[in-house]
Amino acid sequence: SCVFFFNDTATTEIYTLSLHDALPISINSAIFSVYGTTKVDGESIAPDLNVYSSAPASNTGLAAGDFDSLGITAYSTAKAWADLQVSAYNDFTLNASGISAINKTGITKLGLRNANYDVANSAPTWSVTQGTYFQGYHAEQTDTTSDPKLVIDYGVTTFTAKVMIY
Repeated sequence: SCVFFFNDTATTEIYTLSLHDALPISINSAIFSVYGTTKVDGESIAPDLNVYSSAPASNTGLAAGDFDSLGITAYSTAKAWADLQVSAYNDFTLNASGISAINKTGITKLGLRNANYDVANSAPTWSVTQGTYFQGYHAEQTDTTSDPKLVIDYGVTTFTAKVMIY
């Protein structure tokens, strides 16, 4: 297994260059983890959270239009509000779509998004005096013990070489 830490920003760019493009790499599984810091459900709507594609304008920072660069194909099973942890890592096991989104020779871009309201395009009951949100650390956190990470279990695909002698 290898661990890759986020480089920058909330759009979660992960440099996965070290998977080496010269070898026939086969990814067996991958777990994307975000360290939770704050969880507030003042509106009592219990939103879930899931991993999706991300396509920010830059690899090193956010732009004003990046808020709508997240995809709608789920890369894991959504975590229920009750299952989201604060002061601990929240692990999302990537499904086949998530694994295929891993760039073996460049930057893997992932984002977290609410599935039951945001992705579903279904507005929750809203209150002007309450808020609901989940926050986690980004790579800019002072230490690296709570940075977001992508743990990839991979192997080198075996093949049979054929030699022809004339």
